[in-house]
Amino acid sequence: MKIYPQHQRAIDRLSAAYSDDPRFLALIIGGSVAKGFARPDSDVDFMIVATDEVFERRKSARGNEPSRAP
Repeated sequence: MKIYPQHQRAIDRLSAAYSDDPRFLALIIGGSVAKGFARPDSDVDFMIVATDEVFERRKSARGNEPSRAP
């Protein structure tokens, strides 16, 4: 699968930012980058899997709506 350098840099930065944070369990890359259909101007879609404790705390703070990590 071909991945553009700018997409790889974004993924590497995301991975570095969250890899040592125990509040987050996984980083999932999705969208066109993950499927191999990205163009040079495509963004990198991602999801962060938080621990149950972090999820519940953020959900409570936002009125029962799932929130996004900072």
